[in-house]
Amino acid sequence: MSGYGKWLGGSLGWLVGGPIGGILGFVAGNVLGDEPEAEVASHSSKVTELESCLMVLASHVIQADGKVSLKEIDAVRSFLINTSGEKNIESKMSVMNHCLHHQYELEKACGYIRIYQNETVAHQSLRLMFDIALCDYELSEKEHKILLRISGLLNINDVAFKKLVQQWAIVIQDDYTLLGVTKNATQAEIRNAYRKLVLKLHPDRNSQYTDAEKKSAERKLQALRESYKRLVKD
Repeated sequence: MSGYGKWLGGSLGWLVGGPIGGILGFVAGNVLGDEPEAEVASHSSKVTELESCLMVLASHVIQADGKVSLKEIDAVRSFLINTSGEKNIESKMSVMNHCLHHQYELEKACGYIRIYQNETVAHQSLRLMFDIALCDYELSEKEHKILLRISGLLNINDVAFKKLVQQWAIVIQDDYTLLGVTKNATQAEIRNAYRKLVLKLHPDRNSQYTDAEKKSAERKLQALRESYKRLVKD
C-alpha cells in the first residue's frame, strides 16, 4: 500500500480538526459509544472526512463475507499509517472499530468521495477496497458484489473495475504457480508443496551450489515464503 501516500496525502489533511461525520450524519455524542463527550471529541477531531468515508467503505467490505478478519483490519491500519503517519492511529482505529459495529450508509460515503474528491481519489479508493478484500488472497462472491457496488457508487466504469479484478487474478495465479499447485488446492496441499520446495532448494541441502546458484536459491526461497504467507491462512 506504499503508493497511497502520493495521491491521498493532501486530501487527508485538509479537513483535520473538523467533525468526523458531517457528511455521514455522525454526531459527536455517539461516535464512540459510552465514552465521555470530551473523549469522543478528542478522537473525532483527529480523523478527516475522507478517512471516515474510507472507513465506512472498509467496514462494508470487511463484513461482506459475514466475518471480520484481523488481516483486513491490519490492512486498514497499515493504510492509515502509510498515508498520514502513526500519530493518532489509535484514535483512528477506534473510529474504524465503531464503523464495524454500525451500518453507516455506503451511498453517503461514496457520494462524498465522488462529489468532493477528484477522479483519481475515487479510483484509488476502490483499489484500497480491493487491497482490503484480497489481503487473504481470496475474493468471495459477496466481496465481489460489494466491490462492484462501490465501483458503481463512485461512478467508476466496468472497464476499470474488471481491470482491477484481472490484475488481482494474475497476482493470485502467480502465487499458486510459483508453489506448483492449482487455485483449488487445499491448505494442506499448499503447505506440503511449500515444504517440498524449501527442502529441494535450501542451500544447506545443496552443498554443490556455486555462489551464484546459492544467491539464486535464496531469492527463490524468499519468493516462496512470501507466496506461502499470502495463500495460507493463520
